Amino acid sequence: MTPTSLIPQEASVIGMNYPQLCEKLIEVSLKKYQ
Repeated sequence: MTPTSLIPQEASVIGMNYPQLCEKLIEVSLKKYQ
């Protein structure tokens, strides 16, 4: 993420912290290739 990335800010609006966001991104990516 860049210093000005809005994705972490958008995730925090729905109650998701940065580690949760990273975990979700990995989970979705892995599902794509299973």
